Amino acid sequence: MNTIKLEIPEMRHFVEPVARFEKTGSGVIYEVHDATSSSGKQILSRLQAGHSDGSTQTSIRDLASATWWRFI
Repeated sequence: MNTIKLEIPEMRHFVEPVARFEKTGSGVIYEVHDATSSSGKQILSRLQAGHSDGSTQTSIRDLASATWWRFI
């Protein structure tokens, strides 16, 4: 399995951080939110919906500790 480790300092104090990454012609852009914010709730909702239909993947089986991702 390939892994990537990155640091996003602006997420340091978030209780439940979520991020959205987008590949553009000039590189990758991202936005980060706490899952309790309006935008964070939207991202978390999409991840949870994807878990139900199989489009969200996780790094490990323990969902509380796993990294979740989904390609849209």
